[in-house]
Amino acid sequence: VAGTEFVLGGAPFRFVGFNQYNMMEKARHADSRHMVDEVLEKAASLGLTVMRTWAFDDREGGLQVAPGVFDEDAFRALDYVVDKAGREGVRLLLCLTNYWSDYGGMESYVKWAHGANSLRGLSVSDFYSDPRCREMFRFFVRAVLTRRNTVNGRVYAEDPAIMAWDLANEARNPGGAQGVRLNEWIGEMSAFVKELAPRQLVTTGLEGFYGPSTVGLMRWDNPGPNWAQYVCEGTDFISNHAHAFVDFTVAHVYPQQWLPEPCASDDYCKRLFATRWTDSHIEASAALGKPFVLEEFGHPTPTSEGDDVREDYFEAIYQEMLTSARSASAAAGSLFWIFSSVDYPDYDGYSIYAGQEGSPAPPPSAPPAGAEESRQLKRDFRNRAKHEACEKALQDAEMGGTVPSEFDLGLTRANVHTTGVDLVEAGTSHSGVLEVIASASAQIRTLGLAPVTTQSEGP
Repeated sequence: VAGTEFVLGGAPFRFVGFNQYNMMEKARHADSRHMVDEVLEKAASLGLTVMRTWAFDDREGGLQVAPGVFDEDAFRALDYVVDKAGREGVRLLLCLTNYWSDYGGMESYVKWAHGANSLRGLSVSDFYSDPRCREMFRFFVRAVLTRRNTVNGRVYAEDPAIMAWDLANEARNPGGAQGVRLNEWIGEMSAFVKELAPRQLVTTGLEGFYGPSTVGLMRWDNPGPNWAQYVCEGTDFISNHAHAFVDFTVAHVYPQQWLPEPCASDDYCKRLFATRWTDSHIEASAALGKPFVLEEFGHPTPTSEGDDVREDYFEAIYQEMLTSARSASAAAGSLFWIFSSVDYPDYDGYSIYAGQEGSPAPPPSAPPAGAEESRQLKRDFRNRAKHEACEKALQDAEMGGTVPSEFDLGLTRANVHTTGVDLVEAGTSHSGVLEVIASASAQIRTLGLAPVTTQSEGP
């Protein structure tokens, strides 16, 4: 990193890339490994040069089946993904755990620390503050980063195919607007990862909600009218990314999930929020002097052939990033959610497929017995009561005029005017958005993009 740019081989490195979380899982089995090959080969053909994927699976049958106990078959599957990505010229952003329930993540660490089989009475806050959880996580990180790949013989921490490490996917610590516990954890773990992998980069994996360090952004740029809801998630974009060993900033954007009605159902409103959110994070990152990556963005899969709403949404995002990059800003890269093999069902409704229509998601099944109780336990684990109390306290403070209105860093948002990305006639319901993606990738290469190779030097 040089200031607000990634540098590779002496040239600026900017990228258009993608997310695909299940690569390790698919590489593990002979009947699904072809999905890994398909995704990486098609990504390379589209000019996509970075993939974000999970390097964790903390559950029975996963990578880490108990604290410090690893399944070698799962590790060998991750070896395959890392090697295949390197051979295809796709660099990796590897994520180390998850705030959400999928693939175990923080829930598993807290249950392990307490010797519990249930989340009842437990809190995600323990993941950040309990010494047992922190030590288990450090042991896991050391095991992954010092792993010697059984395919190519490289140690992960020295493999040029691995660009960077995400500390966690969408970490939150709901219930406190100051976010002290999570912020201290980020500082500790970013330094630990950097000590193990000094030639690779480190970032947070956060969604990018603003907090008290930038009061103006906190009140006016967080999603929706209820800014307190997001402040009380316990994250703070500026302070969380200000740590010395956090090399670049990241944010995610999902207006359909975050915004209230009627905006959540209005295509123009969603595009407007997404571009403003992107622009404000580019400017805030420039104030920090670090590159910015829009680490997750996506749009629901079209329900009919020729649906251009998703194409327009992607186009608007890429316009914002490309125009900012042309002005030598902090805009360094973007990763859309989610690029899938045509054999992988569209479970979350955001998949993009190349070459043909993908597999539809199976029809929803009846919820299992105890599903509602499990849902409530997960909400309680994520500090529901504390979050609600925090929201009320901030709303009362606003009503009482005690929330300061100054914009602490003096940031301003410039008006950004952009030009369109050419679209072509769609062959499938995914072809149009693929053309937008490929066009953005081609345009960003004209900005001095360094070629992706498996050279010995990392970014």
